[in-house]
Amino acid sequence: MGKNEQIKYWIQSADEDWETALALFELKRYLHTLFLLHLVIEKLLKANWILDNFGNIPPFTHNLEQIYNETNMELSPEDVDFIRSLSAWNIEGRYPDYKNKLHRMATREYTLDKLEKVKKLRLCLLGRLSSIS
Repeated sequence: MGKNEQIKYWIQSADEDWETALALFELKRYLHTLFLLHLVIEKLLKANWILDNFGNIPPFTHNLEQIYNETNMELSPEDVDFIRSLSAWNIEGRYPDYKNKLHRMATREYTLDKLEKVKKLRLCLLGRLSSIS
């Protein structure tokens, strides 16, 4: 696959995760919503990584800050802090006690706040890719 096809793949996958996150929020599955929100931003960062780098394969990491740091993007310090905070919601493979702690934090209000912030960041990241999609 060429660079544009790779970028389109990551955008499409992020869009699917975004729709799933919205559905999970409506089902009051807040912990899973937060996990999907992390994936949405991860995939859009990877699409931007491809845009800004020579290769077509982004780094094999879930560390959002690392992926961001390997792009040419210049987000606000608040957005970078938010990206850093989203990494806590990459819960795949976490220990049960850690998941339980996160579950207690994942209230409707907390999740709605993160959902709104991801919505804005998602649009920003997609904006850089608009010429591709």
